[in-house]
Amino acid sequence: MILALAGAALLASFSGGHQVTPPPAEHFRPGEGWLATESNALLVHRRLSAGAVVLALGTEMDVMVYRGLVEELMSPDSGVGDDAVAEELLALRAALKAELVRRLPAEAERVLHGLAGEKLLDSLRRAAFTDAPASFGLDEFRVEVGFATYSHWRTLVRADQGEGLRHKGERTVVLPQTKQAYVKLSFRVPLRANF
Repeated sequence: MILALAGAALLASFSGGHQVTPPPAEHFRPGEGWLATESNALLVHRRLSAGAVVLALGTEMDVMVYRGLVEELMSPDSGVGDDAVAEELLALRAALKAELVRRLPAEAERVLHGLAGEKLLDSLRRAAFTDAPASFGLDEFRVEVGFATYSHWRTLVRADQGEGLRHKGERTVVLPQTKQAYVKLSFRVPLRANF
C-alpha cells in the first residue's frame, strides 16, 4: 500500500502542466525552433490509478487497430479465437497476472480464476459497445474493465537564443488518439487507516 502511494506521488510529480523543454544549448540554432511530441498518458494513468489496488494495461493501439478490435468484439460470432481479440486478451491477462503477483500475491490465483473464461471478454465487449468502462464485483474487489483514451499532439516551438531564450511562438498539431485496454481492481469498501 505504501508503494502504491509513493508511486502515485511520483506519477503526479511528472505530470505537471503543458511545458515544452528546450533542447540543450549546443543543439539549438538561432532562428529555428524545436519539435516536441507529447501526450496526456501520465494524466490518464494518474486518473485510472486513483483508488486502484491493481491496474493492468493491455496494448496501446492506434485508431485503425482499435477499430479492428472493436469490429471483432462486436461481431456475433466473435470469441477468443479471433486474432486481435486473442492477442489483446493474452496481453491484458499477462499484465494483470504480473501486477497481481507483484501487489497481491495471496489473492492472485483467486482473482485470475474470477476473471477466467468469458468474463474478461464479455467485459471488454461491453466496454467497447457502450464506450464506457464495464464494472462488476468480485468478492471484496470492484473490477473495472475499459479502454483508456490518450490524446497526442506535436508542438513546434520557435525561439531565439540571445541573453537567455526568447520565446517567439508555438504551433500545435493534434495527432490521432490511441486506446489501451485496462483492468482496474479496487476495494469495494475503502480501507481506513488506524491512527
